[in-house]
Amino acid sequence: MNTKSYLIRNKERFEVISKYIKRHDTILDLGIGKAGYYRGTNPKRVLGVDNDKIILKRARAIFPALDTIQCQLEEFDTDEKFSLVVMTEIIEHFKDYQFLLDIAKKVSDNYLISVPKSCHIKEHFHPEWVKEDAIKLANKLGQLEDLIEVNTSWIIYANRN
Repeated sequence: MNTKSYLIRNKERFEVISKYIKRHDTILDLGIGKAGYYRGTNPKRVLGVDNDKIILKRARAIFPALDTIQCQLEEFDTDEKFSLVVMTEIIEHFKDYQFLLDIAKKVSDNYLISVPKSCHIKEHFHPEWVKEDAIKLANKLGQLEDLIEVNTSWIIYANRN
């Protein structure tokens, strides 16, 4: 899928996500994908982690200020602190995604996550997320602050404050 059609297809989700990204934010984005939600934002710093070199190149094309690390998410570790951890449409790719939540809790108190309401890709271990599942996920991180349903996804904002 080319970048333009990707941005159009995900426009509503990106608009909601981008509202949570503030100018002062330092962001760790786990499984950054193409980074369309950073278009039109100006956070202080974004560190995108993904295992795919081509995906990281495409993300930098959309958001040139992006810092990147190419590695398997299971192998990523940092002691750096961030004001926000972003995970969009990545958790469902892992049978046991607890390690992602552990990374998030180690480096930040604020979390912005999107999960698909349904997906029929066989690499996804969690193909359907109902509202209660999204709430449980937020509660694993801390307190649910916001839960928004957009066309194909749940967008979760949670924090430990």
